[in-house]
Amino acid sequence: MMLLIVILALTCIGSSLAVECVDKNQNCSSWAVNWECKKNPNFMDVNCRKSCGKCDHVPCVNNNINCSMWAVKGECKANPKYMAINCGKACGICDNVECVNKNVSCSKWAVRGECKANPDYMVNNCRKACGICPGVACVNKNDSCSKWAVKGECKANPDYMVINCRKACGICSDVECVNKNENCSRWALKGECTTNPNFMLDNCRKACGLCAEVAGLSFTADDYVINECLPLHLKCTLTAEGEKLSSSLQFMYIKHDQAGVIATVADGATITINPNVGLGQAKGEISEKLGSFIELAWKNPTRQQAGSYLCLAQFKKADGKEVVLTSNLSVEFEQCCDDVGGN
Repeated sequence: MMLLIVILALTCIGSSLAVECVDKNQNCSSWAVNWECKKNPNFMDVNCRKSCGKCDHVPCVNNNINCSMWAVKGECKANPKYMAINCGKACGICDNVECVNKNVSCSKWAVRGECKANPDYMVNNCRKACGICPGVACVNKNDSCSKWAVKGECKANPDYMVINCRKACGICSDVECVNKNENCSRWALKGECTTNPNFMLDNCRKACGLCAEVAGLSFTADDYVINECLPLHLKCTLTAEGEKLSSSLQFMYIKHDQAGVIATVADGATITINPNVGLGQAKGEISEKLGSFIELAWKNPTRQQAGSYLCLAQFKKADGKEVVLTSNLSVEFEQCCDDVGGN
């Protein structure tokens, strides 16, 4: 009898000493998804055990197959109570989750939109590039970020841009690829993406072609270094797997960083040329098999025609979604051609 009393007493004492798996503050979930469990463990381990996954019987797992997708969409912070409990692994609340990129291509993939397009892989392997880490704010750390973004630096220099220009490159969960004004396309054609990048990136990201790339689509342009004073040919080629571009292409154009839009293809294969940029001829074709391209030629290339060129194409897919793709090319002259005539 005495032994039974002792056992019961010890059981009661053990139960009273057991640490409850609860959150003692209503803000625990929000703090957890903001990585306070790791930044402030002395407080969080005592007061927010449940949200921090410190309970022995609560494994740090994803309880829903959509956790990774929700994480890259910003749900960890937007809906912390649910996400901390059900998607702790995706939100990085686990002790063994490091904020690192496990692949050298993570930054490149991030600016291509892979964080949202392929969340299961990216959340596990490219957490830093996708911004699912403590202290990673959706901001531009340099005043020139917007200007660099419209010049194609997000893709050309992803390692730097992902860290310093996240907002301009659209690698934030709350950055939508939309046009917020019905005049965005018209402004883009006038060169406002380059001349007024801060406004355009916030309000006309889609028209400026700063959306994530879409699988199966590509838009290419090659850089040129001119060694002789020969006709200069610029060619931008758009290809889309499984797409009939002849019926879905809405418009394409080539734009110089200083001269603005120099040639446009719209309404099928109708070419509109800006007569003030010294073009010798222009050609545009649409082919279901080969894709679409604009080809421009100068008879007398000059240094004024050197610089950066932007190729942009917008078309509508079979499901009705509009897609904007861009590619950048640059032209340099190794010798002066200003005073040399051509035929």
